[in-house]
Amino acid sequence: MKRIGLILVVFLVIGGAASAVELPALQASNARIMAMGGAFTAVADNADALFYNPAGLVYLRNLEINVGFSLLADTNSNLVGFDMFNFREGFGYDVWDLRYDDAVGVYKDNNGNGMYDPLEGEVPFNTFTSVFGFEESWDGLDAFDAWYDKFIPMMDVVHTGFDKLAILPNLSFTNRNFGIGFLGGVTISPANVELSSTKSTIPVLDYGFEISKKSGIIAGMGFGFGSLSIGANLKYYKEVKTLFGLPTNSFIDFEDYVTSLVPDTPLQQALVEIFLDDAIAIYADTENHIEMGLGAMYTMGSLTVGAYVDSILGLILDENGELKDIDFEALVDKAAKTANIGVSFDPSMRKIYWREPLFNLLVSADLKNIGDDAKRFLNIGAEVGVHIGELAQVDFRGGYKQYLIGPLEDVFSSDIISLEQGEVSLGVGVKALFVNVNVAAALPAELVQEIVGFAAFNNFPDDAETYFLKYGPNFPRVMVSFGFNL
Repeated sequence: MKRIGLILVVFLVIGGAASAVELPALQASNARIMAMGGAFTAVADNADALFYNPAGLVYLRNLEINVGFSLLADTNSNLVGFDMFNFREGFGYDVWDLRYDDAVGVYKDNNGNGMYDPLEGEVPFNTFTSVFGFEESWDGLDAFDAWYDKFIPMMDVVHTGFDKLAILPNLSFTNRNFGIGFLGGVTISPANVELSSTKSTIPVLDYGFEISKKSGIIAGMGFGFGSLSIGANLKYYKEVKTLFGLPTNSFIDFEDYVTSLVPDTPLQQALVEIFLDDAIAIYADTENHIEMGLGAMYTMGSLTVGAYVDSILGLILDENGELKDIDFEALVDKAAKTANIGVSFDPSMRKIYWREPLFNLLVSADLKNIGDDAKRFLNIGAEVGVHIGELAQVDFRGGYKQYLIGPLEDVFSSDIISLEQGEVSLGVGVKALFVNVNVAAALPAELVQEIVGFAAFNNFPDDAETYFLKYGPNFPRVMVSFGFNL
């Protein structure tokens, strides 16, 4: 353990010579923490302490190797009223209703009527397939149906109905007082992507995405002094942001683009060429980040108080790794922007007795980013369940999160809880032997209020598809986490 401590100290010294960037406090990266509203600063009772409060590493009982990942879907209310391109409305028939008549060489519908073009009359088979590029057979029709029904609608839904899709790996090795893990993931968000003049005359792609990839390492240590524990973590990662897009807003526009690029190439081959050569990919930004966080916890029986500051190096070092001229008052103000304080209640006193209770109860509350008037928020969470030691566990979770915008003195001089500005979260976790699965969902508290009211009086609005559009990006988020705890 002394060697490990020496290695961490060396990391910190090296970190002092590297560029330091002030970062926002970490957000929930797994479904357990998300379901509890993010209130984890004074909980920190598992390997996640490495990320959220390294002082909690002192209370880990056993060596843990965690391997898993989380999937996050951050939806937009546009998904409710989403109007996908309708082939029948555009052409008068569904392409999967077509039947090819070998005798006359034209497509016909289920009633035997030929398909007509307003200018050309009955559509001959070779004209139809030359536009759509599929094999002249039933298999060709099935392939077209699958393409239209799956890929393009999927692109429509992802671009229109989601604000964020993320894959967050969870790889960590922790023991009492020490931990090391992977920091990063891939996040896809809709974005405007401008085309170069060599690609198209369209100024902005209809299907544009920003792909952010983070990859790095985090190491942390904790030290105990009776009821008090302190800890630090060091985070280094590289962030690469890429803009990617496809020039289409419907299947037909995409077909026109394919035809203009490779008029003599079947669609399937054209797609490969487009994804490899013609899709727009712009490396927008690449940054190296290194930061250190400091945390502390004080346990008084079933009550624990915790504090964590996520960004320290960026406050005392400049871009060249040199010490800044430190103004103590200014330093405190900046540190407060990523400072979190929390309290938790655990009647089984696991942190003291290191035992797993049969009936699990945990209640917690956080105030995050205390000094940031624009990104400060309150978190409240609870977890109840049944634990048969480490053999099998089932937990139900709930939480509440609310932004507290404005000067801190104004926030506490008014009613703090305002459902119209809050978010409710729910979740469940199951563990059997070394496998665990956690699911969480979070949605606006006002939306929950409205749905409950509509259901109680059975008076859902007739225009429900457009009624909920007012929520915009403030709409349900869903996260699923899978893992192996070895």
